[in-house]
This record gives sequence, C-alpha cells and structure tokens, in this order.
Amino acid sequence: MQFCAPIASTEYEKQKKNMDDALEDLLDQIAYDENTSASDRRKKLKQFKKTYPHIYARRFPEDVEPKR
Repeated sequence: MQFCAPIASTEYEKQKKNMDDALEDLLDQIAYDENTSASDRRKKLKQFKKTYPHIYARRFPEDVEPKR
C-alpha cells in the first residue's frame, strides 16, 4: 500500500518555494495586522520565529541572533 505518490525533484522544489512564499505572506500578515494587539502580535511573531526560523530570518534579518 502506497500513501503518497513519488514526485520529481523539480516538482518538490517548486512546491517548497510555494510553501515558503505562503509562509512569508503569513508572517507579513502577522507583523502588520492592525487589528491585533501589540502583545498578541509579539506572541505570534515569537512563535513563528521559533517554528520557522529560516523564513523569519529572511524577512527580518536584523532581528536574528548570529549563530555561534
């Protein structure tokens, strides 16, 4: 029994790029949502940074601590 069909590496990279773009859009929505309180926005941004550090670092490079 096979649950997932194999895909070509080019298709995988395309899907990955689309997912990263969608996550960047979500990050922008969180960061600039005027209907969310500042404290709630900080909590959401902190959680996003913890869950998707590579996406967060691309969007806010000055807010990322350098690796040691």
